[in-house]
Parts: sequence; C-alpha cells; structure tokens
Amino acid sequence: MKKTLLRPCPVCAHGTGRLAHTQRLCVPDELGAADAFDVVTCARCGFAFADVATTQVELDQTYEEHSKYADASLLADASYSDPPWDTARMDAVAAWLSERIGSRATRVLDAGCAGGSFLAALKARGFDALTGIDPSPRVAALVRARYGIDAVAASFFSLPPALGTFGLVTLQHTLEHLGDVRGAVRALRATLDDGGLAYVEVPDARRYTDFLAAPFQDFNTEHINHFSLAGLDRLMQANGFVAEAIGEKTIFASARHPYPAAFGLWRKSSHEPAATLAYDSDLVAGIGRYVEESNRLMRRIDTELRAALVRDEHVVLWGTGQLAFKLLTDTVLAQKSVTCIDGSPEKNGLHINGARILAPGDLPADDDRPIVIGSIHAADGIAAAIRSRFGPDRRIVRLSEGPAAAAAQAAATG
Repeated sequence: MKKTLLRPCPVCAHGTGRLAHTQRLCVPDELGAADAFDVVTCARCGFAFADVATTQVELDQTYEEHSKYADASLLADASYSDPPWDTARMDAVAAWLSERIGSRATRVLDAGCAGGSFLAALKARGFDALTGIDPSPRVAALVRARYGIDAVAASFFSLPPALGTFGLVTLQHTLEHLGDVRGAVRALRATLDDGGLAYVEVPDARRYTDFLAAPFQDFNTEHINHFSLAGLDRLMQANGFVAEAIGEKTIFASARHPYPAAFGLWRKSSHEPAATLAYDSDLVAGIGRYVEESNRLMRRIDTELRAALVRDEHVVLWGTGQLAFKLLTDTVLAQKSVTCIDGSPEKNGLHINGARILAPGDLPADDDRPIVIGSIHAADGIAAAIRSRFGPDRRIVRLSEGPAAAAAQAAATG
C-alpha cells in the first residue's frame, strides 16, 4: 500500500513510500514516543525506514537523556568494562583499519563514540590524535575519564568548528539512528580532509531474517533506518565518495546471538557524485521476508504465553527493552496486570502505562507471581539473577527464539 510520508525518504527525499509494517509499542511514558509507527520502503529508491515525524534535535535529545552508555552507575564504577563481544568487535575494526591507515598520526574522529572502546583499541595500536563525539555529555565524560581520550558532547550535524577536519571519520552503527541520512553523509564529507577516509558500519537489513532471534527486533525506537550493503555503497557514491573496500560480516549482539552488518571504507573524492540512486529491490524483498517471519514468531510466542499464563492474572515482566515494548501490545500480556522490572538504574523510576519500572530489589522475596523474561538477548543473565534472588524453583517463563538464530549462531561460531 502506498502512502504519503510523514518523513521524506532520508536518502533521496522522495515523499511517497510503500507500507511494509506497522509497529506497535508500549514504551516508557517519559520517552514521549508514539505508540505505533510505520516501517516503509521508498517508492523511488527502495530504502527502508521508520516513517516518524521527528527531528534530529529531538533524536539527539533522546540519546542525550537516555543513552544506555550514560548509566550513572557506569560513571561511578571505574572497573566497568564493555561486554566482551562488543570489545572484540571494536578491536577487530581497529585492527582492520590499522592495516589500511599509513600514519598513526592521522587525526581520527569517531562519531557516536558510545563507551569509547573503539577509540581505546586505536590508542592501543599507536594512534594518538583521537576524538570522539556523542550527543550525551555524560557519555563524553565517561570516555574522557575511562581512557583519557578527547570526547565532545555534540551533534554530528553541528560540530564545533574548532575540531577542524580529519583524515579518518568512523560511523559505526550510527547512521541507523539518524533522521537525515543524506545530510549525515554530506556532513561526513565536510568533516574529512581532502582525500580523507570514512569507515561506515550499519546493520544489514537485507539479511535480518537470517539472524532473527526476537520478533521485529530491528524495528524499534532507536533504529529508524534500514540499509543493505549495495544501498549503502550507492548512497556514499551519490554523495562524493569512492569505495576502497566494502563487505558484509557477522557481529554479536550478545554473548550468543550473531547479527548481520554491512561495512565499507570510502575515500572522499573530488569527482562529481552520481546523479541518482538505483532502486534497491533486494532490500525491499528482504524487509518483506523479515516482516513475514517476525509475525510468525510473534504468534508463536503469544500462543506459548497464553498457555503458560492461562491461570494467571498478575504477572512480572523482567526486562523492559525493545522486545518487552512489543510483548505488552502484541501478546496476551496486554490483557494481564503486569509489573515491570529492570536491572538498569537508568530505567528504574520510568513508567509504563503509568506504573513505575521497579528495580529487582523492589520485588518482595515472597512474591510468587510468574516471571516472564522479556528479553531474548539477555535471557540467560536475567534467569540467573532471578534464581539467585528467589531460588532454583521460582516459576520462570522464557520466550522462544527465532529458528534462524540457532543456525546463524552455529555458522558464526563453527
């Protein structure tokens, strides 16, 4: 079905799209997010994105106020380290780039630097002119305190002029968060020295179905753009870049859940950019498969929850991430009295449907309600925390994983 877009295509600015899926969510009241949004594909270029009427200023403010990397407990804990799978991913990218960057004196900017582990990996390889930017002042402070690396709280669209230009700019899992993709790539070009290099890595939406662990895991309040490798390369070329190397790879979203990514290294070119973007039919088809398989998995989870909770009116939902937001609208949990629990201090005190998200310690030791684990990626850790607090016999309901997740995990580790 065609529709006039609230948000013109962030790649080609076309105003008409085709509806792929309407995603319903029950999000914390404080986020101020809509309870539903459409995922569409552009009628002109095929790019897939969330059709949300939000501005980049609003997006930056959300990340500034609710970044998971700005958890106050992390700022206070000098011993904190990033998850090992995240550290391994950053280290692998740093090693790959180190082989392709001649001088360790090259000025490097990491846009959306998060916890700073990538910059730390470059520092360990001898790079010493390093800068990170992030919308959150607390994240920037964390990077400075943890690694002694310069980090600035700023939007990529309005960098302080004093930063100057760079020989290498990296955007790792950043473009999928931005409202204006084409504007971001143009800002990227303006931030580079003549002949400078850009490393860009994004989730690979063409392969979402091959790595499906949780229904609609990639349609969420944070990932509002969905790329294929071919589409990413065409986007870069259309905005004045020439590819040095591009590819697809598998990374990890948790200790045991692989995830598809597309990446490339592009050089800023002095040539005129391409005039048009070709239609990305492979991405459109991939999004269609993903919606079909996610719907099937959500129906399966709902059936299992109905059977497990048939005699229960009152339920505890432990874990209030993106999957939980969907469970509260698209499964039988929408008909239950649900108390939400989360181990993140950043979420404690927020409210869902007017009810406060509690910390694990707020749940009485004699509470006997069934606990639904509202996460696939963090399920093992949550289950261990529940048993540690309530004993091995506590009634726990775990969710089914997507069948493709096990196969992808075996392929990635074997």
